This record gives sequence, C-alpha cells and structure tokens, in this order.
Amino acid sequence: MSHEHIIRPLSSDVINQIAAGEVVERPASIVKELIENSLDAGAKRIFIELDGGGIDRIQVRDNGCGIPPLQLQLALSRHCTSKLVSAADLQTIQSLGFRGEALASIGAVTELSITSRTADDTHGWRVDSRSDSSDLRPVPQPHPVGTTIEVRALFANTPARRRFLKQPRTELLHIQQFLRRAGFCYPNVEIVLVHDARPSLKLPPVDDSAATQRRWRTLFGSEFVESCVPIEVQLDGVAIGGWVGKPSYSRQNSDLQYIAINRRVVRDRHIAHAIRMAYESAIADGRHAAYALRIDLPSQDVDVNVHPGKAEVRFSDPRTIHDLVYACVKHALLGGAETQGSVSSYPDPFDKQASQAVINAPLLGYQHASRSLGRHSHHSIPPRASADELLVIVENRFAITNRDAQLLVIDLHRAIEVVVRKRLSRGESAARPLIIPEAYKMRLRDADITNLGQYGFEVTRLGSDSIALRAIPVVVGEIDAREFGVAVIENVADGVDVPNLLARAASQAFRSPRALVECRRWYAALAQLLQEFEHYLEDYGVALSAAQLNDLFERP
Repeated sequence: MSHEHIIRPLSSDVINQIAAGEVVERPASIVKELIENSLDAGAKRIFIELDGGGIDRIQVRDNGCGIPPLQLQLALSRHCTSKLVSAADLQTIQSLGFRGEALASIGAVTELSITSRTADDTHGWRVDSRSDSSDLRPVPQPHPVGTTIEVRALFANTPARRRFLKQPRTELLHIQQFLRRAGFCYPNVEIVLVHDARPSLKLPPVDDSAATQRRWRTLFGSEFVESCVPIEVQLDGVAIGGWVGKPSYSRQNSDLQYIAINRRVVRDRHIAHAIRMAYESAIADGRHAAYALRIDLPSQDVDVNVHPGKAEVRFSDPRTIHDLVYACVKHALLGGAETQGSVSSYPDPFDKQASQAVINAPLLGYQHASRSLGRHSHHSIPPRASADELLVIVENRFAITNRDAQLLVIDLHRAIEVVVRKRLSRGESAARPLIIPEAYKMRLRDADITNLGQYGFEVTRLGSDSIALRAIPVVVGEIDAREFGVAVIENVADGVDVPNLLARAASQAFRSPRALVECRRWYAALAQLLQEFEHYLEDYGVALSAAQLNDLFERP
C-alpha cells in the first residue's frame, strides 16, 4: 500500500482547523460565538472592541458568571462544554452554544486569550492559546467578575482564507448586523461596540419606556418604529411577539427581517413563507416586507442542532407554526392593531390531531385542498375554472367571471355550502382555534355543545347565560367569525343536521378576500374542491352572452 493511502488519525491541529472551516467564516462568526457564550453566562453588559473590522483584533468583555481557573484549559479543548451533560439534553437545548467547538476552532486560526474571574475568586486568571504552542497553563491576572476574550490576527496562519475576507468596513457591517439581531433577542442586555477606538453602536438595556424607545429606534430606525404594527399572541406553549411593518413601508431589500426562535436569530423557510403569504397582495413585486418577530415555544418542539452555525432550526410540527405565524401577521396587517389572544384553554398547537388546522388561512383551506386533490386526481376531470377569469366578487356573494366571451355570475353561497357540507360529512372535523375568541350573551345546552364539538365548533361557558366561541371547523374560513357563531348558535336544535347547519352558516358569514389576487386564489381553490365532489362552479351560475348583454342595454 502506498504511503498516501494509509489510514491514520488526524492531528488535533488539523481537526480544529477543519472545525474552524464550519465555525469561523469571517470576523462576524467569531463575534457571534463569543457573544452567545456571554449571553449563556448570564451577562447583562457586553462590551466589544474591534480593530480593522475585527480582522486585526476582536475583544469581547462581559460581566457574566466567569470561568473557574481549573476549567480555562478545558474551555479551549474540543467538545468541552458546560451546557450539556447527557445525550438527552440534546432534545431540550436551552442555551445558545452547546457544541463545545467554538473556542477550540477559533484558537486554531487565530491568537486567542481568555481572562476570567468568578465571584468566588479574588482575582482573574488568563490563558493564551496559539497554534504553535501547547502551553495552556492559566496565570494570575487582575480582572473584574466576568470574562474577557481577545482574538488577534484572524487567519494569520492560513493566508489563503484571509484573502477571502472583505474590506474592514464590510466586515464591520456584518458584525453590526449580528449585534442588532442579538440586541433584539435580549433587550435587557446592554451591548456596546467600539471600532478603531470610536463608538460604533450602543444598545442601552430596556429598563423604562424611554430606553425602550431609544433601543428600538437604534435597532430598526425611527421610520420603521413609526410604521409598524405590534403583535403579541400567546397560545398554549407558543408565544409570538414583535412588529410587522405596514405594506406602505416595504423596502428594496430584505435587510430588516428578523426571526428569533427561543431567542436565537435564525433563517426558517416555513416562517418566511408564512409572512410572505400574509403580505403577498399588499407589496409590489421586487419589494420586501420589514418585520422583527420573536417566537418562543417548548424546547422539545424545536431542534436547533441541524446546522453547524446554528443558523437554522427544525420544528416538530412546521405546518402549525407556519399557519399560526400567517394568522398573526395577517390579522395585524388587516386590523392595524395589537393582537392579543392569550387564552389558557386553547388546544395544544402541537397536538397531532389539531396540526391540520389552518389558523386564519384562506377559505376552505387552500393548502388543504391541494393535498386532498392529490389523493383523488386520478378520476377528476380538468376544471374549466381558472383564477384569471374572476373579475370581481360582489357583496360577498356573487362572483362575476369572464369565460369564453361570456359573463358568468356565480352564487358563491350555494357553492360554499356544498363544499363545507360534503367535507364535514366525510369526516373532516378538525378544529381551528380563533386567535381572539368570540363572546356571546346567549345560552346553549350541553348536548348542543357536545354535538357541535364533534365537527370542530368548540364553545365553552363563561357564565350561566354567556358562552365563548374558541374554535371553528378547519373547513370553514374567510368568514366573519362572530356572524358565523350567531348563525350556528341561534339555529341549533334537537335533530338538526349539524353539517347542513354549519355549511349554511359558513355561506352566510363568508367575507371575500380584500385583494383581487387573493380572491382569485380562493376562487381557484373553490373550483378544485367542487370538482373533487363532481360539482362545478357553472352549476351555481347564470351565463350572459354578449348578445344578451347587448339586449339589456339596447336603446328603444
């Protein structure tokens, strides 16, 4: 066997440099790892100093809990961390850092020193790590409680990678961008950045209303703060808060889009798609929405260990999170006011049976319809209806379309009633929780509550003569929830056919989408669902030819 094909273990230096290729991409990568360690250590004040955009020097100083002297050497070793004990901890990660590779990887491509002191020590201890030295013995050093980490000469021993770095100004912008995101996730932590001995960014802690205003204006700019709509929603175990910019505040790029999952800024295609759907018809092509959203949920329902740089996460039930975010953003944009829906009796969003629910999604479940059609399309006839043929929906009832040189006027109430009744009759009984429950000064018998509940219409008592509607059938959407509830509650009685009752109420409470593009999408979904049940929109319409229209307007 030739020498170059012999299998051998890699040296520690090579292993660390390979790991550094994943962890350390640019100065902002180092700042990210160090800031996350400071936050995990409970720091309330973090001071960052940079030289040359972080290429020449990075120093991060915090007032966290510090590192005991006997553990400083371990802190610079691979896969050593205080944030995990057993494999079970990987399922419920609470900290930002947990891989135990960051400091070892940074030390492999830089000159790194750590000075730290705990509350139990009378002075600090310092340890220096260099790629050409194996001496990691800590030495005494004056230092307040907390930790200071200094990084010098990034990629000095790997010049090929250093050449890929941008100009200091560009690297500084990347660092500032990360610090703004960290400042959004941790509003009670003071963050100060100094670049080349000049103040660059200061985020005061949020301890009063004036400081809150200053911080948000520093993070997002005054124009966004004055043009955004707040969101604050809590549904058993899931909390969504933050701000979404009004459609009039759309931007040329996506630089002001923050998504924080359990205080970790990430990229997530499901959430980004939900927000795009909520804005879709309100923002012109080529423009981007501005938003800053934080989502907190049980750690066992989100996996943060799916990306080397912890920039992505994986949800146990991404569909439910997608639909909840869509509902919250859509409601905020349409209502223009803060959304509050903290009700302890909501169903668990991560319950598998409820995961089908499309919270405030388009009528009749547009996405659900496409999934259903996929199972039955083998015997379907291609639908004649297309989204582009819809001209307008009048009085939330009549769809006027242009097809084959004819105007077709369709009674949507009858079409909706057929679809809802047939879907309920075939067992689609999942419930969709309302973000804001509807309260009624009305009475309802226990038997009726139980009977309606079998079809996803969930009501609870508030008193002897008042009730609250907390969920509606998932097959019902694009409605006035209050009117829908009244139509059901006033007409429920012994022996009533509940699917028929719910279908009639859904048609009466229908409210067409505001924008034409959404109306057309809804119209196409309705046509597909009707086709699934071997019905067509033409069955509920009246066609007017050009000649007939001409006769209507012919002068005598």
